Amino acid sequence: MAIDGEIGTVQFSRTWPEPVLITDEAITAPGAIVRLRMDAEGFWNGDHVLLSSPLGLPFDVSGTGYANTPDGHTFWGTAGGPAGPATLHRTDDTGPFWSDDDADPFWEDASTTGLTTQLGAYIHRNDLEQATFYSLEVPAVNGEALGRIPLFPVGFDAMVISVFATAPGYQSDLLQAAASVERPEWRESLLSDLIALPASVKEAAAEADTRGWKVMADLSGWDLETDCGALDQAAIGEAFGSVAVSQLSGAGSFMGEVSNTYAPGITVAAKMLHLQLLTQQGASATVRFLVADGGRGHSNGVCFIKEECLFYEMDVLLTNVRLSTQTGDTKKVRGQFASIGGIRFVVADRSHPLAIASLA
Repeated sequence: MAIDGEIGTVQFSRTWPEPVLITDEAITAPGAIVRLRMDAEGFWNGDHVLLSSPLGLPFDVSGTGYANTPDGHTFWGTAGGPAGPATLHRTDDTGPFWSDDDADPFWEDASTTGLTTQLGAYIHRNDLEQATFYSLEVPAVNGEALGRIPLFPVGFDAMVISVFATAPGYQSDLLQAAASVERPEWRESLLSDLIALPASVKEAAAEADTRGWKVMADLSGWDLETDCGALDQAAIGEAFGSVAVSQLSGAGSFMGEVSNTYAPGITVAAKMLHLQLLTQQGASATVRFLVADGGRGHSNGVCFIKEECLFYEMDVLLTNVRLSTQTGDTKKVRGQFASIGGIRFVVADRSHPLAIASLA
């Protein structure tokens, strides 16, 4: 059956990556820039991540001039990596093993190199699956030099890379989880394969789309074909893959508008950047199409709320998404979709401006 309408919403979303644990064997320095080999596919360029390592991170966050991981520096010579300030005098055979001053520290510690166990940063991964980290989001998306945090080729044993969040207990639980894991055999593992994830970590992942990645568009037109026999499955398979065809329940297109001013907790620029990345990556989405208006309604002084409306709701894969960049408070968006899984009926309220309430 073919259906078309004018009112609905599309909520762009993404699958949030699981925390990964990476050992210091992942450090690679093919040139002047030290990088970290990272295979996890869920992290996008520009993602805000949290780095956690109980022994210290391979970055100079505290401004000592050395990586803030005391035990990661070489004890003798330079074969094991760079030396710290306490061991510079014994980096070769000609240097003294003992310092001339008994007050000098013999080992590196937090007082010599600094100790930083957690850091929020933005990630960039190049085509060779090598990661660098940034203090700024847009340079991380582009992979440019501005804002790049220098990575030192020092030992840090193991480091957890996860989504950045400030929920209660989240950061401390991740640091404790990193400390409880024995160094794995592989240089990269999902943290959930090594330990049971703390509840705070699971909950933060479940709400990830609300941290700047939840983008809602109001539709002004849509069409949906639910008769799979009438669809061009070859074209759908080419756009979405054979998996989508095997789970196909419908396909169609939409057009609408997304506000570039409503962005709780993030800037307008960041919201539009996230929307652009979502559409470029071939995002998944949840669409809701109005089938019938409810019979009751009320005004809340800002909007007119229509109650008990009937919607089609479905999870979809998007393709051929076009985002208009014209000036104004809204951006026009259009695209095509294939619905995956069943089509759900939902009874919910909807709102629209008071100026057109008389037309409801």
